Amino acid sequence: MIGFAPAAVGFVIMLGLMLAGVPVAVALFGTAVLGCLVYLGIPTLMVFGDQTWGVLNDFILTAIPLFILLGELLVRSGVADGMYRALTDWLRWLPGGSCTPTSLRAACSRRFRARRSQPPRPLAQWQSRP
Repeated sequence: MIGFAPAAVGFVIMLGLMLAGVPVAVALFGTAVLGCLVYLGIPTLMVFGDQTWGVLNDFILTAIPLFILLGELLVRSGVADGMYRALTDWLRWLPGGSCTPTSLRAACSRRFRARRSQPPRPLAQWQSRP
């Protein structure tokens, strides 16, 4: 375990880098790499690449930029405004103001996503309806 004095030195180095104008992420990473080199050695430093790849190699993380792109396309094309305006006009008679179209849009969006993510039912289940 590292003592108080080396940890304080690492903190001062990190703070000095931040005050010098280095971005926070670079200052944190640089201090971590320097501390790893000094106290744990080069073999432990070589594990950083494997650990980073293992965390970032996830297909769910691929969907996040695509959802952001879809949102940008909907907003910039005007489809989102048109949909919200149409829902507001159709539901003006309901109490709740703008809360009602917003909730309905979220519910419809969730329902369509849930329906697409469900696997198809076997033919036997379709035929066994009462």
